[in-house]
Amino acid sequence: MNLKSIVLPVAAVVATALAAGPVLAQGDGDGGQAVRSVPAPEAVQPVYLEAEDLLPALESFEAPGERQPGVAFASRERADDIASGNAQVALTNQDVGTRLTLRFNVPASGAYNLTARFVRGAASAIVQPLVDGRPLGSPIDLYAAEAGYVETLLGRVELARGDHTFTLTVTGKAEASGGLGAGLDYVSLEP
Repeated sequence: MNLKSIVLPVAAVVATALAAGPVLAQGDGDGGQAVRSVPAPEAVQPVYLEAEDLLPALESFEAPGERQPGVAFASRERADDIASGNAQVALTNQDVGTRLTLRFNVPASGAYNLTARFVRGAASAIVQPLVDGRPLGSPIDLYAAEAGYVETLLGRVELARGDHTFTLTVTGKAEASGGLGAGLDYVSLEP
């Protein structure tokens, strides 16, 4: 059983629970209260958004702004037991300013801890994550001598229910890095 087979059913349950909204009581018109059941906060789990499931990208540009469709792809060339869902999205352009934008849906309005799981490696770039065009924290250096994954808390954001964008922009590379590649495994939203 892989992580995706566990995460997706949980995500569906969480999305349904979150869609109920934070309203605990609502007037019934006769001065009484109609009470709705809301799950206890400790029962709410993060919603995992697999990057490969968010393709096709809304945009994938090479600096300085030339549209290059198809440069972001779901890498499924070999089974990767470490990547959730056995896949990742690879951004293969090799220029500072390259960016990738994916659309994701938020099940309910609220404040969320936004975490991303990135691919690290010897040819990885420094990237700036953005949500709806707003930077989240400082740029993240994805260089590592040995390939692997790193989960990074990007920050707490207020998001309205509905569609939003997650963008990665390549801002540079560590001196030791052999390239400007970037990989994204998933993004998670935790209420």
